[in-house]
Amino acid sequence: MDDAYIDPLLRAFVLTLNREAWQVDLTLLVGGTWVAGTMIPPRMFMQEVADFAAGQGADAFRDLFQDMGRTFFPSESEVEAGAAQDPAPDEAPRHLHLRNARTLFPGGPIPADGCYLRLRLWDVSGWVLGSPQLSGVDPPSPPG
Repeated sequence: MDDAYIDPLLRAFVLTLNREAWQVDLTLLVGGTWVAGTMIPPRMFMQEVADFAAGQGADAFRDLFQDMGRTFFPSESEVEAGAAQDPAPDEAPRHLHLRNARTLFPGGPIPADGCYLRLRLWDVSGWVLGSPQLSGVDPPSPPG
């Protein structure tokens, strides 16, 4: 898909969030369905998925996600130590990463306890800062 389909405001917001290591609740319109969750930086996403895999006894997947995090989203200290290459400074994000992602339906969110979601920016046709209050549903705390 051509980057021309990506909302430039959303891309700038994701780029800033990734650089500053912020977390923010976000609700997205994707293919006619609303998806809510907490947008987190990609390195944090990779580490949390690695921790989730470790909790499930999937050490190979833990190692895979930790390696992908270091390779594609290195920290400044890893770059300075020569353990990773610095990503291109003008690299525009093409994905966003959600923790506790849920699709919103009249009967309640699916899955009720949320999941991790990596989403292409060009699939987002609308977005709202914040997350709707879901009656009777408390999103889970992040792992760790």
